[in-house]
Amino acid sequence: MKKTFLVIALLFSTITFAQAPQGFTYQAVATDQTGSPYSNTNIVVRATILSGTITGTQEWIEEHLVQTDAWGLFTIDVGTQVNSGGTQLFFSDIDWGNNGPFYLKIDIKP
Repeated sequence: MKKTFLVIALLFSTITFAQAPQGFTYQAVATDQTGSPYSNTNIVVRATILSGTITGTQEWIEEHLVQTDAWGLFTIDVGTQVNSGGTQLFFSDIDWGNNGPFYLKIDIKP
């Protein structure tokens, strides 16, 4: 009886504390059309979360102003900026459990 209660308690606590992500890190190398990196350059990175299909509903759109390193590498934290479009007011409002699959679209403007 004690073992059964312990298993149920552990399962309940795991389910109760599961939360949607409040953001995630994305890292990439920014290059031009010829494949040359944008070295030590300020760029605007727009991150769009799409649901359903790769052309689906725009759930979240945000922009980051970042500087690349010598190899064109940049890092952003998606979900940490103000929504600049999309259907959700807050990143935490995205229904990760029911509206998937989800896709991340990245656009850059050097």
